Amino acid sequence: MRNAFAIAGACALVMLCALPAAAAGDDYYSLSGKVLESGTGKAILGAQVTVGTKTMVSDDAGFFKLDMPPGNYTVAITADGYWNYSGNVSLFENITRDFQLKKKPDAAACSAIWVLAGVPLASVGLAGARRRAGTR
Repeated sequence: MRNAFAIAGACALVMLCALPAAAAGDDYYSLSGKVLESGTGKAILGAQVTVGTKTMVSDDAGFFKLDMPPGNYTVAITADGYWNYSGNVSLFENITRDFQLKKKPDAAACSAIWVLAGVPLASVGLAGARRRAGTR
């Protein structure tokens, strides 16, 4: 009978010691922050933030939060009208980080600059085509 209690006690002790190790595998850490416009600091609504295989969209304040198991991840951020961002993060604790995206030039504004400069876009394209063809 004593042996049965000793064995049961030893098994209980082993199981209690194993619990923290099992729980450690269930840890998740968060990467949170804001997606902002570079230079102005304006929040970017609707930016897609992807960490590993999870994606979320930033809210009207540019805020996002993703919970992931510990590890090394690639962070990819895309938003209409902005250059994409890609970088790496080591997620072994909760991290708060803001990301700044550079605004792409407005195509309509670029066209207006060419026209205001007195160089119609069609003639710029034709001049380049003539040079490639060997005619002037």
